[in-house]
Amino acid sequence: MEWLSTSAEHMNSHAMHFPCLKGSNNSNSGRDSNLSTSSVTPINSDPNGNRVLACKDCVNHLARQWETMDAERVPLEHRRYNIPSPIITSTSPNGSRHGGISINTPPSTPSVSSTPATTTSIYCFLCGLHSDLTLARVLYASKEGSRPYFPFFLKHNTLPNAEQLRKDMSALVCTFCFHSLVKQWRKYESQSSAVNPLDRKYNWHDYICHLCGITTYRKRVRALPVNEFPFLKNRKNDDGLLLENGEYAVVCLDCYESLRQQASTHERFGVPISKRAYNWVPQPPPPEDSPDAAVARLPCGERSDRIPLNNTMRPVASSAKKNSSPKLYDKSREGKCFLLLVLHVSNFFRKIIRKLRRKRHLTLYLSLLEKIQ
Repeated sequence: MEWLSTSAEHMNSHAMHFPCLKGSNNSNSGRDSNLSTSSVTPINSDPNGNRVLACKDCVNHLARQWETMDAERVPLEHRRYNIPSPIITSTSPNGSRHGGISINTPPSTPSVSSTPATTTSIYCFLCGLHSDLTLARVLYASKEGSRPYFPFFLKHNTLPNAEQLRKDMSALVCTFCFHSLVKQWRKYESQSSAVNPLDRKYNWHDYICHLCGITTYRKRVRALPVNEFPFLKNRKNDDGLLLENGEYAVVCLDCYESLRQQASTHERFGVPISKRAYNWVPQPPPPEDSPDAAVARLPCGERSDRIPLNNTMRPVASSAKKNSSPKLYDKSREGKCFLLLVLHVSNFFRKIIRKLRRKRHLTLYLSLLEKIQ
């Protein structure tokens, strides 16, 4: 079983997700290929309600459709998804299985879709990735007052079905490209030797992770909410990028999933947000054209979509190396992740015990001083 997101998380509307898996009604009798939340039991759902578990065949089938429609830049509200027909197998009393019967989808059965009356998504003028319309921002190619402007827009070759430059010289871009270009524009403006706006070079492809410092590409970045990870407020990274007045930090996909799952474990153990400690391991991104370009990799070596949220924890990493070697234990990768969880929790409580002991010693010392006096 693997995880599928049912909604975009925070500012990350470009990440693969399927709203049709959440909130649809099961009006069929179980013989068609419609996706329905009534078929998703609580045991197969993320406690936060943003993910559901699905079999590998359905995940791969839906992922291929997402990649195809995303490459063609089909708006989310116009997408229609299909899932494989279920295979029913009968089992005899002695436990042996008979040949399966394939139930084909009836021709009249509609595939899953959601078609609101108005457009709710766009494809960025610059990077060409999907963005929720509410998260899109406007940038201009022409100068007016003190606002940032980017003359290269006039020569930019937009991708098919992506946003185009409008008559007023404006273009809709995703929030990642918006903040990235504005930061670069301000850097040019602050230089003592001014560079002609027509000669300025901008990069909307590469991003530097605010946590591990790895350089990655647009498709593998995510926005991490600072209010859920307060330590980000005190973490300075001049090359990193903050969104929405510092409310989100841009991190690589691996760090995003790693911290997200650590946060889930902390929540499970009741650790307050202000007391939570996090760890991450720098990992160079896979090739942009590889099948794993949109898949997060956990430090334990497993893909994040194949491990339940509440059963993982990252190792304590003071360097780029992992604290545990895969050769030390002849166990499954999931078992290693669970072992790392136990080690991390034990270290957490060990620190608390040390603090209590110090406090006790201090109390005894003060009482001794009082007796001497």
